[in-house]
Amino acid sequence: MLQHLIVLTRGRLSVVLFLLLLMLGGANLYAQELTVEAPNAVYAGQPFRIVFTAEGKLEEFTPPVWGALTVLQGPMESTMQHIEMINGRITRSLRTSKTYICRLNDAGVYHLPAATAVVDGTNVKSHPTDIEVVDNPQSGGMPNGGAPASRGNAPTPRDATAAQGNDSSSDLLVAIQLSKNEVYQGEPVVATLKIFTRLDLVSFEDFRFPDFKGFWAKEIETPRQISFHSEVYNGKQYNAGVLRQYVLYPQKSGELEIEPLKAVVQYRVRGARQSFFDEFMGTFQTDVRTLTSPSRKLKVLPLPSGAPSSFTGAVGHFDLSAKLDNQDVKTNEAVTYTLTVSGAGNMQLLQKPELRLPSTVEVFPPKMTENYSLRNGVQTGSVSYEFILIPRAPGVLSLPAYEYSYFDPQAKGYKTLRSEAFELNVQADSTQAPTAVAGTISKEDVQYLGQDIRHIYVGEILLQPVGDSFLGSLAWWIVLLLIVVLFLLLWIFLRRRQEMFANMALLRGKRAGSVVRRRLQRVKGYMNQDAGLFYVELERAVWGYFSDKLSIELSELSSDGVRAALAEQEVPEQLIGEVAHIISACEYARYAPSSVQESQESLYTSTLATFESLERWLKQRSQLKK
Repeated sequence: MLQHLIVLTRGRLSVVLFLLLLMLGGANLYAQELTVEAPNAVYAGQPFRIVFTAEGKLEEFTPPVWGALTVLQGPMESTMQHIEMINGRITRSLRTSKTYICRLNDAGVYHLPAATAVVDGTNVKSHPTDIEVVDNPQSGGMPNGGAPASRGNAPTPRDATAAQGNDSSSDLLVAIQLSKNEVYQGEPVVATLKIFTRLDLVSFEDFRFPDFKGFWAKEIETPRQISFHSEVYNGKQYNAGVLRQYVLYPQKSGELEIEPLKAVVQYRVRGARQSFFDEFMGTFQTDVRTLTSPSRKLKVLPLPSGAPSSFTGAVGHFDLSAKLDNQDVKTNEAVTYTLTVSGAGNMQLLQKPELRLPSTVEVFPPKMTENYSLRNGVQTGSVSYEFILIPRAPGVLSLPAYEYSYFDPQAKGYKTLRSEAFELNVQADSTQAPTAVAGTISKEDVQYLGQDIRHIYVGEILLQPVGDSFLGSLAWWIVLLLIVVLFLLLWIFLRRRQEMFANMALLRGKRAGSVVRRRLQRVKGYMNQDAGLFYVELERAVWGYFSDKLSIELSELSSDGVRAALAEQEVPEQLIGEVAHIISACEYARYAPSSVQESQESLYTSTLATFESLERWLKQRSQLKK
């Protein structure tokens, strides 16, 4: 009887602990959230902030599809950890924020979609919100005569002063300084945005940074707290502070103009004397001034003709080295081949090298390691490409020298580098039959099988009387009943969730064709006007269409995934090839524009025709299925 009571008590205790853990897990699940801070109303053309905040450890973050909204800067990430001790009990909390500086150019109501993230292993979404965009910020108010209720940095009609230009005699001005005034196409130049003052600054109300049209721009991390130092500018002594720094890569030749920098600042001045005591105490008032920097022009020289076949757009001065970790291996044994490009120039626009090896060698995609820094206005560093090679047949394998060409602005000509050639001695491995290794890119993952034999257990064995079994007892029936109830609840929850997502996916798929046509109309507006925005918007339209049509999240989309999904839909191979060509052209245009041979008009026309053909084919297939 006592043994039955002990077994029953243990069973009930296990059930109570199970339910307690389930409740704690559920509480932790609902503690995760993703909030968004955005203004209720903004002025057209003026920058504002959008902040996404995650309560917990932010593992993945996918921003919303911006649409008509232009992202000027971001994301800028900040993390805050709070530790509190009360009565000897320590509690910790973690908060991570993603900040974007954005702009809306057209008046109306803009709908900000939801962003998605993974916080502490849980998928969360932010709430969609609406932003009202108002014209004429000089009119002195918002619609209906009310002021905007701001949750972030919505515009205020306080700045009623007219925009003032700067000159060398001003006591307060902003300027854009370039490290070079003449460069070649693709050669990096550093743009420093500064403020010069001889007044007592109070605060900054607003900034409008240049768009850098015609450039591929990357912001250099600078302290958000502006630090002032003494500097002579145009023959006068100022307190100078750096606002932002960018590395600019000109995408076309000619004279490129950088738009002015605009800033709204508050400064303190001495007011008029009102009484006898003001002579000793002093009175001050705060004024507001709108500053506009002079526009800067950069002369961009075209690259000369006669580029070698191994030239892929590198501009600067580089060195090339190659390394092989082992030259004597056996068949099916991995070896690491590393190519390293180092030097100064447009390091971030370099293309991955392509190795030409015999078919008896399996080559995995390279692992890329980047290391950049900025020294005296010049970007230097190195990029390493680590290839995993697996020879499948014995013999002497020759790894030819790799050729790499770049344009040297100082020598004003092309230079070609050649790496060291290697010979790999491959011996037959008689202990293992040849096997295909797939789905791995790391040398450590290539392992042998055969460690699957277990030893005989020689430890103490716990025996139990036949009549004393947990099976069939009251505790056993209670646990079984709870499992069944939990299974039914989970099944109902998943069924409803599946129905909800199925309806949403169906709706998105039906509207994918009309949505991509509207996006392509916006892409057409950038044609031959701004190559950078043209290719960025075209890539967004392509990925957005396949995300909606194939019901795949944007973060999970890839070129191979799209091909596989279209093949499952029995799309003709010719049409799949056209889709792959469009995706490849967009990616090359974004990261290596000099390698794109197709014009913008041709790429736009082929993209539009391909999507129309794909829509017709998918509609006919769905009708035949019905």
